[in-house]
Amino acid sequence: MATANPWFGIYACVTRTSVSGRVADTVQNITVAEALDAYTTEAAKASFEEDRLGRIAEGFLGDLVLLDRNPFDVPESELKDIVPEPTVCDGRIVHRGRV
Repeated sequence: MATANPWFGIYACVTRTSVSGRVADTVQNITVAEALDAYTTEAAKASFEEDRLGRIAEGFLGDLVLLDRNPFDVPESELKDIVPEPTVCDGRIVHRGRV
């Protein structure tokens, strides 16, 4: 069973550490940019929707999530703690966060 929170997965990709704290290895770590790409562009390719999802580009669906901190500026150990603030899907606010 896995959590639906993508930040646990991004944390695991970058640190190779499970939620329980077990380090799998340090050879296959990827960067934050590579992990975000896996969760966006590559996920769109996996669902055969790369022509309309996974990128910020004209003609693409534009859901938006504001985060409580910049994933490129936090220590890797804090990636799992990132919290979404307002979230917009299909032009509607679907999560208000703490704002």
